[in-house]
Amino acid sequence: MIYKPIKTLQYVKKEIELLGDKAYDEFDLEGQICYGIYSCWWCLLKHHPGYRNGGLPCDPLGGMLLQAPAAKFIESAENNPEHYGEYGLEAFMAAYHGNVITDDGKPTALKSFKKYSGIRNPRITYAPQRWVVLTGFPCIFR
Repeated sequence: MIYKPIKTLQYVKKEIELLGDKAYDEFDLEGQICYGIYSCWWCLLKHHPGYRNGGLPCDPLGGMLLQAPAAKFIESAENNPEHYGEYGLEAFMAAYHGNVITDDGKPTALKSFKKYSGIRNPRITYAPQRWVVLTGFPCIFR
């Protein structure tokens, strides 16, 4: 997997600011965040490929999604960075759609924030099937 921090917290906050009151409305789909039930993956619903193409939205692993008003979701994350592990909001943002991709360039999701923290951690970190040394951005698991 490759970690490419394309979407930052500042980017998401700017998008939410542009949504105005929609970002606080529980019934306006354009102002919603969708997030995985079984993964830590999340994105603005309007950026979700399935939503834009008329498909059934799911996380990159095929898991079901929940929704929340975007502004409240980000506010909660900023108020509770310890929830996301050692790297806090950095791990939270690593889980944003497209920030972690497979070797063939497809967005993917991880099932715990500890694993997202491991992508950023420059120490020896567990990756599926083996131990690898991460050297910085972009980090590649093989």
